[in-house]
Amino acid sequence: MSFSKNNKKINNQELLRETEYLFNRKPPQAIDFEEAVLGAIMLEKNALFKCLSILQPQSFYVSAHKTIYEIILELYTQNKPVDILTVSEQLRFKGKLEEVGGAYYLVELTNKVASSAHVEYHSRIISQKYILRELIDVSSTIIREAYDETTDVIELLTDSQLQLHKANKDLSIKRTAKQSEIAENVLMDLVSIEKGVEFNGINTGFDKINEVTGGWQKSDVIVVAARPGKGKTSLMLKFAKAAADSGEPVHIFSLEMQKEQLMRRFYSMDSEINNAKSLYGGYNEIEKLQLEKTYNRIKDLPIVYDDTSGLNALEIKAKLLKAYARMELK
Repeated sequence: MSFSKNNKKINNQELLRETEYLFNRKPPQAIDFEEAVLGAIMLEKNALFKCLSILQPQSFYVSAHKTIYEIILELYTQNKPVDILTVSEQLRFKGKLEEVGGAYYLVELTNKVASSAHVEYHSRIISQKYILRELIDVSSTIIREAYDETTDVIELLTDSQLQLHKANKDLSIKRTAKQSEIAENVLMDLVSIEKGVEFNGINTGFDKINEVTGGWQKSDVIVVAARPGKGKTSLMLKFAKAAADSGEPVHIFSLEMQKEQLMRRFYSMDSEINNAKSLYGGYNEIEKLQLEKTYNRIKDLPIVYDDTSGLNALEIKAKLLKAYARMELK
């Protein structure tokens, strides 16, 4: 990982050495686990399958280990067997055997592990150490460039966010599950639905939609599309209010309309008063009373507004994570 500045690449190894000097500490590493994983892979063919989705060559701290793992991946992609003999031969063919310590070092690696039973766990530790080094790399670059008065702050923020997002993606999280596990979890959800409850998701505010979808479900992504002036904003606010009325926290990002404009729409929707009056005024006494009643109904709803313009998906995600951490969202 590295940032580019004025068309010049900043070497991450240089950054790590600089950080080591400043803090008098070695970069995060797990050399014993690297040796155990490589040894296990060369001992048992199933070991590689357990760490393929977790480790990349750059995950290894020791340069020789990185090279060995690259050769292992080459053999795997060529449908060749992976063991101490084939790895040694491939390293020799590439002219890299002596570079990694010779055949004797490969034997040493296999002697340091009895089985591949814990190879997945060991791989995750290696991955975590790698991500910590990447974070040090990003942080060091941010500090260095922040002190440079010629740095474009927007470019630095964007690059920093992208690199942090990459580090987050590198942290592999297991998302697989067996049929039996999924069936049991879904069964628990089904039997927990109380009798008479028409839907088990978040209230949409529309009975027909609740009937069809069961309400908004976890991980749903709902896209509302229409031509301008067809009521998309009012519909979104209706969805938001229904969810908030049910006690669900809502975070609204508006890239075009200011939060005050959205709130005027909110008042108009809830009080059933034409939104045009929010522009030129002229409310009568009955309408003013309706607006006050609306205020009392909506003032404590768990809704957060953000009208920062020009946000991208990554920035929105970062803001949501921060809001969650601050318990603005539960």
